[in-house]
Amino acid sequence: MLEKLAVTLYGSVKMGVIMGKAVIWTLVMLIGASVQVRADEAPGTAELVVDVESIQPGVPFRAGVLLRLPDHWHTYWRNAGDSGMPPEITWQLPEGFAAGPILWPAPKTFDEPPVMSFGYDREVLLSCEIRPPEDSPAAATYILEAKLVWLVCREVCIPKTNRLRLTLPAQVEPPAKASRWAELFARAKQTFPVRDDAWTFRARVNQGVLSLCATPPPGVSAGDLARAVFYPVQPNLVAYEPPAWEWSETESCLRMKRISGNKPLPDRLEGVLVVPRGKALEVNITLEK
Repeated sequence: MLEKLAVTLYGSVKMGVIMGKAVIWTLVMLIGASVQVRADEAPGTAELVVDVESIQPGVPFRAGVLLRLPDHWHTYWRNAGDSGMPPEITWQLPEGFAAGPILWPAPKTFDEPPVMSFGYDREVLLSCEIRPPEDSPAAATYILEAKLVWLVCREVCIPKTNRLRLTLPAQVEPPAKASRWAELFARAKQTFPVRDDAWTFRARVNQGVLSLCATPPPGVSAGDLARAVFYPVQPNLVAYEPPAWEWSETESCLRMKRISGNKPLPDRLEGVLVVPRGKALEVNITLEK
């Protein structure tokens, strides 16, 4: 009975593309309560990691939350798509320390008709830059804390909250890299979307269709571009469907149906274009109207 209720509520969340976050979160909390027996197994782990062994005053370093998920479970990107909610990290840092924005790796698609969502499975590092103040005392010890609120999903979604902390010493000398996490941070860097000036993009809305047009550099095949997937940062802007590219002599255009047609359009289109056998490309361009 509880599992049937959970599946029903999860379906409601999936169909709630236009629903407010508060309503969605209420449903998700009910889901978590309805599958408490399974939630006790706590699928997924979270760990606070840094790329240095110590802190040097005024010198930024990388810190992040490492998420690991069992097979067949996933969590979400900054735009979750038709369902879910993105992970939220709240930092509690020593006085004067400042945390930058999350560096989101390129997501993948979870296509579960009739809805599509965006996120991560297995392992993902959500990291940011942390800058200690110039006048922070050396020969001291600092505690970094982070509160993580996230969803782990399979047939149902289970909300999780993790409170994470670690302690780092400070010293005057340049810090050594944390050998335990060096490979992890290096791999994560390879998954970040990049700006590539060899590509040219433009975006336009016309009669309920948003078009993202791309002129790729030499060496990108039409076959690769035909399978390229665009992940918009702005939620509830377009319908999430398999990519539908059209070609002309000079460019290729991805046609996407608008949703929430009465809402004002953003001034810019932001997102990530993932090209097979290529890199994840950052898209941030003026949206012509």
